[in-house]
Amino acid sequence: MADQLAKDIIKMHGIMKAERSNFDSLYQEIAQKVAPEYGGFTDKNYQDKRPDRSLLFDSTAPSALEKLASALDDMLTPRNARWHKLETNDKKINDDRDFKIWASEVVDILFASRYSPRSNFASQIHECYKGLGGFGTTSLFVDKTKEGYLRYRSEHLAGVWIRENMHGYIDYAHREIEYTAEQAIDAFTKEALPEEIIIAQEKSPARKFTFVHCIKPNPEYDPMSKRTDRMKYKSVYISITGEKVVQEGGYRTFRMPTSRYTTMPRQLYGSSPAIRVLPDIKTLNEMEKTILQQGQKSVNPVLLAAKDILLSQFALIPGSINYGAIGERGDQLVKEMPTGANFPLGLELSDRRREIINDAFLVNLFQILVETPTMTATEVLERAKEKGMLLAPTGGRQQSELLGGIIECEIDILDQMGKLPPKPQILIDSGADVSVLYTSPLNQAQRAGEGLAIQRTLESVTPLAQTKPEVLDRFNFDKITKELADINGLKAELMFSDDEMAEMNAQKAQSAEAEQLLNAAPVVANSAKAFAETQALAQTPSNQPLPNILPQ
Repeated sequence: MADQLAKDIIKMHGIMKAERSNFDSLYQEIAQKVAPEYGGFTDKNYQDKRPDRSLLFDSTAPSALEKLASALDDMLTPRNARWHKLETNDKKINDDRDFKIWASEVVDILFASRYSPRSNFASQIHECYKGLGGFGTTSLFVDKTKEGYLRYRSEHLAGVWIRENMHGYIDYAHREIEYTAEQAIDAFTKEALPEEIIIAQEKSPARKFTFVHCIKPNPEYDPMSKRTDRMKYKSVYISITGEKVVQEGGYRTFRMPTSRYTTMPRQLYGSSPAIRVLPDIKTLNEMEKTILQQGQKSVNPVLLAAKDILLSQFALIPGSINYGAIGERGDQLVKEMPTGANFPLGLELSDRRREIINDAFLVNLFQILVETPTMTATEVLERAKEKGMLLAPTGGRQQSELLGGIIECEIDILDQMGKLPPKPQILIDSGADVSVLYTSPLNQAQRAGEGLAIQRTLESVTPLAQTKPEVLDRFNFDKITKELADINGLKAELMFSDDEMAEMNAQKAQSAEAEQLLNAAPVVANSAKAFAETQALAQTPSNQPLPNILPQ
């Protein structure tokens, strides 16, 4: 049964590779012109070679790719900020104190585990963004180490093949892994490996063998079972050598979240900025090659001479004297060959191509705030709004396909290891689903329009309030303050909560009431004294002199 499973997976692996074979030549060309270190699509021995940059005459595209990856990293997964939190679709549950405490603790554990020194999320997610901008498709394998730490691995597209389900979600993936004989024995049990690998471990331990890791929906899935062979996804490791299953298990979540930059209908693998402007990248590379050649001819020109003897004895060392290079009439017998090169035109055409490439990689978009640091607050909001609109399709897709899948895997792994706090009772009783609310700079930029509307409204109303102050009564400034702080990404702990504000307002009311009583005490005392004296006067006999109540 196991051998038949191995044969079936290897057969499907061949089909998936054949389906993508036409794209591999395109990916290889992109690797040569944009990311030389990402070879391996048609050259299977690229790992043993130094990246070939000899045919690369312009670095605009490689530089733009690196900038795009850094920008996506900063806008979607900034290392110095909490770029997501947890919530449900029920406002009552979200406002519950126990749920707030639980959700906050879970998020704290997620970020502590994700950015732990023993983890490598930061570096691997950056590699994912580079693969996304270069090839349009990226995958991140999420797992745990034997010591119980989260572990991430950005998978090279040259070794990943995917399939979609009927709803357009990627839930089937193959990844090729190369292990030496020693690594294979360390990764799997010795008894599960083919005899050839065991023999190689003794004679040539550095020899490499190819394994295929298949993650696919489990047809025997049972949500009520805790058995690994009844989990939602099936995990099978196949040794190509010997066509043998070397490890079999299961996952509750799809452990290899995969995302595309953009796709068209019926398109499985994504498109990318590099694919979109590949003709311009290739053209610019040839143009720079030509300009460099012409520049070399201008600096070290081709010489024209009347006789062979002149050039054979011609010295180009500074201070040299070349006899016979001037005719009897003083005319030069050796001259430069005119090239007819038009350098200004060549540079202008190159700059146009660079602008097209930088626009495709969104480089110009991210330079806006850097190049205009003296903008007003309104201008900053306008720029942020523009940035949010242009990045919304790409960023939204990454949050949906890539980051959402990563967070789901992380929660599942940490829950299996018992590192998450128990769910609050209100969440258990309601059965509500917990979802991710993204709070990254991209989401803040998308909400910049809301902040801009608030700011413009207040700017318009302020002059009217000078003549008619009651117009400000229409605005709830407490909610406006909270909304602006949320839009601008201010940390929640820097503002008082609603409960804290209610307690502070109650204390202020008590203080005001006590102060009012203290201020009223002298008046009450004087009134009481006057009343008592009046009463005493009324009770004085008529034959007795009246007491003198006037000041002496």
